[in-house]
Amino acid sequence: SGEPIIQERQVQLLIEEMFAPMKRESGLNHQKVRRHCGRILEKGLLGPIKNEGGLKEAIIAAQEIREEEIPKLVARDYHELAGSIGVGNELLLLELYPRCSLLRTESRGSLWREDYPRRDDVNWLKWVIAKQEDNSIRVWTEPIPFEEYPLTPPLT
Repeated sequence: SGEPIIQERQVQLLIEEMFAPMKRESGLNHQKVRRHCGRILEKGLLGPIKNEGGLKEAIIAAQEIREEEIPKLVARDYHELAGSIGVGNELLLLELYPRCSLLRTESRGSLWREDYPRRDDVNWLKWVIAKQEDNSIRVWTEPIPFEEYPLTPPLT
């Protein structure tokens, strides 16, 4: 497949985005934004028992923080910049997890959906894949390549 093609403009945009908090004179510090992210977890929207309503509420809350607070992050030094980058990554997980959980309409392992309490190997013995594309997250399923990952699904 060869070497990947580096998109210099994309690299420059990523660098500018990463250092943007250090260029702002005022705004929100990462600790405050992290506390707002913590409220999603404190409400129990992501478990241990999940349902469609709570997962959708978590997605909306994460999107609001991403749109309204992340662009206002400010950092006075590299330590605060690391915190700003970290809270952005945490927020990404707080959106990815409920999106993937919402798609999977069954209960499996640590994913327990009260609205879908049964495991469903017929329809859900597959991977859930998520990818960030621009400012949105795309979620889809793919079959598990059992020839590469030899496991025997349990009989139900």
